[in-house]
Amino acid sequence: MTQPLKLFSAAFVEQVVGDIETNLDKYHSGDFSEIAREIGWVIETTSARWDPAIASQLDPANTPEAEFKNSLLVYKGLEGMTPALARDERIWTRLCHVECLDYARNRWVRGSKDAVKQVRRHFFCTWLSWVS
Repeated sequence: MTQPLKLFSAAFVEQVVGDIETNLDKYHSGDFSEIAREIGWVIETTSARWDPAIASQLDPANTPEAEFKNSLLVYKGLEGMTPALARDERIWTRLCHVECLDYARNRWVRGSKDAVKQVRRHFFCTWLSWVS
């Protein structure tokens, strides 16, 4: 069953980027539920929908097979995604911090020697995440 795709406000993305070190325990083993009540946490798109069941099906293994499977799951699980929405960091940042947090944590944070760098690079979709 699909649901409206949610995103963060731009101001909230900026806040979360600035608070990576403060929230490091949440990236390792917690969640963001206590700050989820803040303004800007939940904005629904009017055109895109997604199947939240895909979150539990994503494979955090760093293999070509897992990447292929995950790409198909995301592609098939999204409806009404326009090119403009697909480039909107607010959607992907929300998914990595809420709906797909377990996947993102297991894929990039667990076992990392530099969790801050991994969070900055993989939990946010800005051009800066590709630098360094």
